[in-house]
Amino acid sequence: MRQCLGLFAIGLAACTGDAPRTGTPIVRDSAGIRIVESVSPRWQEDEEWRISAEPVLDIGGGERDEDQLFRVRASVRLSDGRIVIADGGTNQIRFYSPDGVFLSASGRSGEGPGEFGALRGLWRLGGDSLLAGDLFYNPRLSLFDSTGRFVRTVTMDATVQVIGVFEDGSMLAWGSPRMEGDLAGLQRYDLPLYRVPSEGGPANHLGDFRGSEVFQYVVENAVSVYGPFFARKTYYRAAGVSLYVAETDSYEFRLHDTDGVLRTIVRRAFTPLPVTRDDLARERESKLARASDENRRRRWERIYRDMPVPSTMPAYEDIHIDDLLNVWVLEYNQPGRGDVRWTVFDSTGTMLGEVKGHAGFTPFHIGPDHMVGLWRDALDVEHVRVYELIKR
Repeated sequence: MRQCLGLFAIGLAACTGDAPRTGTPIVRDSAGIRIVESVSPRWQEDEEWRISAEPVLDIGGGERDEDQLFRVRASVRLSDGRIVIADGGTNQIRFYSPDGVFLSASGRSGEGPGEFGALRGLWRLGGDSLLAGDLFYNPRLSLFDSTGRFVRTVTMDATVQVIGVFEDGSMLAWGSPRMEGDLAGLQRYDLPLYRVPSEGGPANHLGDFRGSEVFQYVVENAVSVYGPFFARKTYYRAAGVSLYVAETDSYEFRLHDTDGVLRTIVRRAFTPLPVTRDDLARERESKLARASDENRRRRWERIYRDMPVPSTMPAYEDIHIDDLLNVWVLEYNQPGRGDVRWTVFDSTGTMLGEVKGHAGFTPFHIGPDHMVGLWRDALDVEHVRVYELIKR
């Protein structure tokens, strides 16, 4: 299965009537790059996967301190079923039994070994060891064993920030965007990506990759940054021996090896949805509703009047890679729609089909038979939930 990792990459699909039978992708080679284009799903009616209607585990919202969560940054499930949660509110890594009973906590606020100024990320490594990142002390990461015992500090270049981990323990990191030219208006800067050795130290530059769109408003040399309407975003994921780069401009994602070389492009036949006046009105009101007071709302209204509006929606919303290297693409949720739909591609790039998700649930970790993620209740209280992933 690991050999299939290098066989991923994406692009647009423009397939015609000579396509093979239903569910079989068109695969071709272009200058040594494997291109996989899907027109229809492979799953038949009785083969779809399902996410359980109710969670099989819910952690959070309890009366005891250890059962209250705040600013959850990540959560993973270990091989023995234990749930590990990175709680940014307490700067703790919390361990819970498979049935949700609190077991122990590692880390705390501080500047010493195994302590955090601002816990921002958690990644599971081989042997269920855990790597945790610190936002305030960016060059420093902390390595813990599967019991939560602090092992060592991993120090790296202060100019990069870890965003993922490959299967050999080396880390994917990004640097500061390369900002050039006029700062005002809709911008999309390149981001340098790096691979950092598992023991830390100097980073290897993998290349510069296009980042997400931002809208910048400049007044007297002061730059304010806003999320554009229906922004085109770029996601970077590390899984197995591949770097996944997903730009939501078109329905594709690309797989690069750990040296940054493009190996595979995965595409799906797709017609983008047009942006209507109603869509724009709902999107604008959604943004304005976040204003904390009336003065800020009026200022934002002026800025949004100057903000450009694309003619179509993004191709999709987000992307996740599960433990078996299936790629889960979150379909774009139009303003006013509450449904959650995932399209799953297997490790060869073949589109399997669609899975219905749960509104308000953001997955952190997708395993062979489970999904672990964050859910907020009606009072905005944070919970970590585990759903069963049912494969027929």
